[in-house]
Amino acid sequence: MRNNTPIDAGLPHPKKNILAFRAIQGDNNVVQIFDLTGGQRKKIKDVKISGKYAYWSWANDDILGFVTDSSVYHLDLTQGLESSSKMMDRRANMVGA
Repeated sequence: MRNNTPIDAGLPHPKKNILAFRAIQGDNNVVQIFDLTGGQRKKIKDVKISGKYAYWSWANDDILGFVTDSSVYHLDLTQGLESSSKMMDRRANMVGA
């Protein structure tokens, strides 16, 4: 994240020395994930996701689940730096819930 973008939240990986950060930048959520193994700070994920943030959690050792007001995304650590996968849209009665 650029120095002028304040971090909204951080989420540590439950098993690995990995830390995810979330920030709001305009209408987007910016998610960056860093591997801190061995005292280094290697960026392994840097994505922008549109929509209002609702929830995020580690789904397993390699996937961070990210839920917005309208969609559900997976950020797979084994995929490219800027890749994310939209898994589904939320049902209309779930939007904003």
